[in-house]
Amino acid sequence: MYKGMRRSPASLIVLSVITCSIYYFYWLYKFSMDLKIFMNDESSDPGIDLLLCIFCFPYQLYWFYKYGKIMAEANARVGLPREDNSVLYLIMGFFGLHFVNAAIMQSNLNRIWDVV
Repeated sequence: MYKGMRRSPASLIVLSVITCSIYYFYWLYKFSMDLKIFMNDESSDPGIDLLLCIFCFPYQLYWFYKYGKIMAEANARVGLPREDNSVLYLIMGFFGLHFVNAAIMQSNLNRIWDVV
C-alpha cells in the first residue's frame, strides 16, 4: 500500500504565506497526487486540478469539497473513523481560509500515513 510523505501543517501555512501562495499550489498538487495514488483513482488529474485552482477561484472551493470526500474514503480504507469534513472545508474556503483548510487536510493525511 502506498505511503506518502508526511508534511508539517504549520510549515505549510508559513511557507504559503512567505512565498505568496506558490508553496500552497505546490502542496495542492502533491496532496492530490498522493491521494490519487493511495486511492488508485484513475479519474482524477492533479495537474488539471492545479491549473483550475490557479485560474478559476471557484474551483478551489469545489476542490476542497471533492478532496474532503476522498479523505473520508481514505480514512475508511485504513480503518480510521470516516470523518466527512467536505462541507466544513467548503465553508472555510468560502471565507478565504484556504491555508487553514490545507493544514487541517494535511494533518488528516498525516494520520492516514501513520496507520499505513
